Amino acid sequence: MHCTDRVAAALYDRLLAPSERGWLGEQRRRLVGQASGVVLEIGAGTGANLAHYGSVERLLLTEPEE
Repeated sequence: MHCTDRVAAALYDRLLAPSERGWLGEQRRRLVGQASGVVLEIGAGTGANLAHYGSVERLLLTEPEE
């Protein structure tokens, strides 16, 4: 991971916080909240979807970027 990637990852959630409280958070709630059974999330990033999963049987998160 390059230094700029680390900085971007560290700032990502803070920079998107206003959107997460608004339209983006609502989109996550509507889409991710419908998940059920065994779920594989590819590209989980900073884990922003985690709070929105409802009652899944099993959840596996992966992130291909370092």
